Amino acid sequence: TLYRLGFLVFGRVLVARPGRPSSRPGGSRPGGPGGSRPGGPGGSANLYDPVANSWAITGFLVEERRSHATTLLPNGKVLAVGGYTGYASLANSVELYDPTSGTWSLAAPLPGGTGGDHLTATTLNDGRVLVVMRDYGPFVYNPTSNTWSTTGPIGSRRYYHEAVLYADGRVLVVGGLNVSNQILASAEIYDPSSNAWSSAAAMGTARYDHTATLLN
Repeated sequence: TLYRLGFLVFGRVLVARPGRPSSRPGGSRPGGPGGSRPGGPGGSANLYDPVANSWAITGFLVEERRSHATTLLPNGKVLAVGGYTGYASLANSVELYDPTSGTWSLAAPLPGGTGGDHLTATTLNDGRVLVVMRDYGPFVYNPTSNTWSTTGPIGSRRYYHEAVLYADGRVLVVGGLNVSNQILASAEIYDPSSNAWSSAAAMGTARYDHTATLLN
């Protein structure tokens, strides 16, 4: 996935993606006709307004990124984590989008010295953000103090997985690829009250780059 969606207050949708917006009608597509390829300074972001049924360009990201993760914070800002900058450089940078000003600013970078791609960022019930990625972590971001902390050890670090927040505050992480790029059927549950992980029943089929949806 090159770009990421983030839901804002009042139903607006933020799309953060690589490349500058196209000057041709219809917008841009990375590497496509009239579009721009990843690797330029800053990445474009667009806002969709469902009331007006219209799109608008908003502020450029500080760093162009793709295959990153985004999540909405309780204060209305959007956190963008990791991904690639340019063609092959993993980003450990983190950015915050402020819908009031329409601007992006840098937050504390991911610990570990390098970033991750196809990771997940899940906002917990207390407003902190759980980030699960392949090479390091998992980590929890505290937007109030702009700091990162480490969770208890996870059974399998992974990417191309999915994460779902339960109503009780726990997070299910399922599938993906492990550090050896093996496809996983395993699932694990993070409990923020204990900062610990536990195993859940495995899927019948190993999957990656899939979706997971919480039902009522």
